Amino acid sequence: MLSVLKKKYCIFFLFTCSLFAQNKLAQEIELILQMESLEKQTDNSIKLQQLLILLSKQNETTISPEMGILYATIGKQYYKNNDNSKAIIYLKKAIQIQKKFKIDALEVLNKTRNNLAWIYSYEGLEKERYQILQDIIDDEGTDKYTFNASIDCAVIESNKGDFYSGLSRLNVLLTKYNEIDKEIQLRAAIIGIYGKMYENVFKPRKQFDLEIIKKHQKIIESEFNSTGLNKTLLYTAYNNLAIVYDAFGNFDIALRLYKKVKKYYTLQEDASRFSVLNNIGFLYAKQGKYIEAIDCYKEVIAKSEDVKQIATAYDNMGYFLNDSSVQMKIPYFQKAIQILLENKQNKFTVPSLENIRRSGYQQDILIYLVDLAYHYVEAFKEDKDKKYLLQAKETLYRIDELVSLMRYESNAEQSKLFWIEKGVNTYLLAVEVCY
Repeated sequence: MLSVLKKKYCIFFLFTCSLFAQNKLAQEIELILQMESLEKQTDNSIKLQQLLILLSKQNETTISPEMGILYATIGKQYYKNNDNSKAIIYLKKAIQIQKKFKIDALEVLNKTRNNLAWIYSYEGLEKERYQILQDIIDDEGTDKYTFNASIDCAVIESNKGDFYSGLSRLNVLLTKYNEIDKEIQLRAAIIGIYGKMYENVFKPRKQFDLEIIKKHQKIIESEFNSTGLNKTLLYTAYNNLAIVYDAFGNFDIALRLYKKVKKYYTLQEDASRFSVLNNIGFLYAKQGKYIEAIDCYKEVIAKSEDVKQIATAYDNMGYFLNDSSVQMKIPYFQKAIQILLENKQNKFTVPSLENIRRSGYQQDILIYLVDLAYHYVEAFKEDKDKKYLLQAKETLYRIDELVSLMRYESNAEQSKLFWIEKGVNTYLLAVEVCY
């Protein structure tokens, strides 16, 4: 009987010691994070050093919530010190531990996953980012990280051309959330996907789409002031609305929205104003106001640091150089493609499918390739030089591969149909080239 009591006492003592040690570890982590320094960069370096020393004193085989927090905190400090490779390693270790305690601490796990997802985004690892966001969603939490992950996944899907998967995901979420802030965020994200669908891509206009975004616009405008959301969300929605109105030929509404957004972004010193400026230039060009359009594009090229916006400006300039020969326009489309691929070579070559895929700009490059192929054909008609036909053929071949890739990577049947319809136009141009 005495030996049984001793055994129980030993177990209780060991449990108490372990609990004390873990509480002490949590306190030590908090103390390190509260360290102050005159210079922020030095502060982060010192914090990281202290955290690593603290880790070296632990039994690394110990699995506890506090050890998970320690690894996660180290990962975050590595990120603050611009070492994302080590940040990823430590955040992954944290996640492995925190998964074991997710029944009682799912939000803690999701916070770490969210931090890892952001680092993947900075590193251009979209596939890895999508997977970690999907892990958050699959655990069906009620925290903000789960909600945000659902929106982020929808945006990622639309960015790779799977528009209808993204829309379906967001429409389902609309039925689940009653809070006004979340509802407005979802409606703004839906408008964002429609904006993406109608931006650059020559999508067949469906009146039903316009009616849908008008409904979302009405609710956002009537309810936004009741939310605690940042006004940037509202003006981003306005920009996307303008893109759709522009595509449907409602130029006055589109221009009014564009100018409203540009004024807001300029006051905020937000670089997004260059995206709006590109859109305004495109609208001016469609109205035949070519001088105003070119001025917009030149301002983007001169002042923007965003390669996507600079590439868009070059492509638009080439398309709307009203008084130039076709041959004079071709270098602008080539330049747009080279900018997105970070290709600084003077001689243009049609990029490989793998290089396009790695760039993350598949949809944009597709548009520039289509513009380029069309103008190669027009250059042949103008100059009768067969080299343009050969260049058109090579470009159209790559376009066909790229459209097939985007169709293959789409999940929703509507998205697959979208890219099939997109391919039909280039097939017709290819037939023209062959004959």
